Amino acid sequence: MNTTEYAKPKILMLGSGSAFSGTVLKCLLEAGTEMCGFVFHETSPPSRAFESLGDEIPVVVAGTGPAIASEGDVPLVHLGSMHDENILDRVKCLEPDILLVACFPMILGGPWLTLPKQMCLNLHPSVLPSFRGPTPLFWQFREGEHETGVTLHMVEKNLDAGDIVAQSVMPLSVGARFSEVNAKLAERGAALIVDLLQRMSAGIAVPRTTQDEVLASRQSFPKEKDFRFDTHFTAERAFRFMRGTQEWGVPFEVDAGDAVLVLERALDYHDDARMAAPFEIDGVHVRIRFSEGVLEAVGRRITENRKVSAR
Repeated sequence: MNTTEYAKPKILMLGSGSAFSGTVLKCLLEAGTEMCGFVFHETSPPSRAFESLGDEIPVVVAGTGPAIASEGDVPLVHLGSMHDENILDRVKCLEPDILLVACFPMILGGPWLTLPKQMCLNLHPSVLPSFRGPTPLFWQFREGEHETGVTLHMVEKNLDAGDIVAQSVMPLSVGARFSEVNAKLAERGAALIVDLLQRMSAGIAVPRTTQDEVLASRQSFPKEKDFRFDTHFTAERAFRFMRGTQEWGVPFEVDAGDAVLVLERALDYHDDARMAAPFEIDGVHVRIRFSEGVLEAVGRRITENRKVSAR
């Protein structure tokens, strides 16, 4: 391999105003990576008015990506449509060696996949092939996962299914919150890219591992119903899920037998605790009996029992 070819590759990043995109870009700039442009597409801001969003809950956004690009003198390209030929011509003039996707809300088509001189890469916040699809961290919290991670992989026409280049795994601790885990995964993802660029500069071939489709799972955007669960969860799983996603500001609904409880936030859980009743309410303090253990939370009771189910 000609090592001079990879001495200082130019990266065109496709991202958003999300904290994940912003953190990745910030870390890459601090590492001295040559960024030839930042392409972004903004979605609607988070809202609890699900009706206006077609009952889909948007990704939590922080508006940092474009600002960091501007501060770092990285050319900004606002993309309205993937089929905008004027934008495509503009980014071609940037002559990127690598196209890097990090929390970009649109699917890349053919012209974009052939745009860079060397490769298209995506940073995905899960240990692929598990949890493909948008907002994978939400589903990891909902499933009560004890580990999470970030994957750097090749982009192909099938979403999140390209060959794996590198991965970084970390514990998903009890009580961890979406924003803090999201930031750590972005930092780890940026480190994977910096390491890859160093390897390429040293003439080391880019590793590629085919994903095992037998182990693959895919989830869609979370919806309001995905914040509902029942007491078949363990208390620990309920606590992990609520603590991880309560920053979204969406109330949780729990089927506790004779009633549905609306919970705002989780306070604590006790693995070995026992209760005779399905739940107890003292003001806004709620204790709920789960399949294993007891959850303490802030919430209230709904008179009508609307059945909810756990995934």
